[in-house]
Amino acid sequence: TLNFLNITGAIHFPVCFANLNQLLYINLINCHLKEIPKAIIGLKNLRDLNIQGNNITEVPAEIGEIKSLEILRIDFNSNLIPPPTIFNKNNLRVDFITYNKIDTEKAKKLLIKFGKSRKQYRNDDEIYFWVVDEQLNKDN
Repeated sequence: TLNFLNITGAIHFPVCFANLNQLLYINLINCHLKEIPKAIIGLKNLRDLNIQGNNITEVPAEIGEIKSLEILRIDFNSNLIPPPTIFNKNNLRVDFITYNKIDTEKAKKLLIKFGKSRKQYRNDDEIYFWVVDEQLNKDN
């Protein structure tokens, strides 16, 4: 597990970072990231990537191609461009975290567009967590 929480300076991952074959979990929470570090794409056994609390607007298609990846947690905002590869992967759960009702509605529409259901598993009147599931559930 690699945890970087509330980092205000720049985070740089060298190319050799992709050689960490035993790395399963990465938490880059509130690190002021504008993009997903490219070195993460080379991690063949990565299971869980938590990049919430950053300013990421584009998810590289290669993230959805990491075969071992089971969970991707990312802030949803109206500028976020998620690739179809993350929706087409059956064993990948994507948690979109939204911070206002407008983004929550946009995330909901995006999930429906890709034929995925959404399940709200936390609502404290400020933060909404949405989970991409394999089948469309129109009741939610």
